[in-house]
Amino acid sequence: MSSTALNDFAMPHAEIAYVNEPVISIYVNPQGIDWNGTVVHSVFFFALNEQVKPELNSLYETFNEIVSNQQALTTLRASSSFEELVKILKEAV
Repeated sequence: MSSTALNDFAMPHAEIAYVNEPVISIYVNPQGIDWNGTVVHSVFFFALNEQVKPELNSLYETFNEIVSNQQALTTLRASSSFEELVKILKEAV
């Protein structure tokens, strides 16, 4: 199985068959954590199912905008509240 770590973040995902309600969770650790041999500071966990299938392209495009923005990822690492995290994500897209 390949690692879900890319540069400074990881994006693991759940199997569609096991997801009752779609959700994306975000974990931020300013010190970084070891993710299968790679240090990451942000983890974006995707638990998606058929309900969101019509929105998948848009969702992944938005996610790509966020993780392609190194300044946003660096700022995200320093966020100290949920509100600040949401603001950073909105500004990144």
